[in-house]
Amino acid sequence: MLNIDEKIYQQVSGNLQEFDPLPDGNYVVVVEESEVRENKSGNGYHLALKLRVQGGPYRNRIIFLNQGLTNNPISLRHLKNVLDACDYKHSVNELDQYASTLLDKVVVAKVTHSKG
Repeated sequence: MLNIDEKIYQQVSGNLQEFDPLPDGNYVVVVEESEVRENKSGNGYHLALKLRVQGGPYRNRIIFLNQGLTNNPISLRHLKNVLDACDYKHSVNELDQYASTLLDKVVVAKVTHSKG
């Protein structure tokens, strides 16, 4: 059984703009969280990053990046771009042990959206 306060629920209103997607563009961000996680399906892993925008009108907004860890060349290219931007110095096969070395790295994140 749910335990949602009906009074609070009825009073909630306002603009949800703070949850709208960031516009396409480049954002200076800092890595706040970094870990290798198992996929929901249990058949693989991904690098989970939480990035915080550092300036401009979107300061303090959060970007979540879940980068698949597969042998797909496109996925590996994206992973390499992320790790290179964060100046990752270890073997990619040790990422589960050294994901924390990405913490506090300041990088430029390129946000793009595709239709669908």
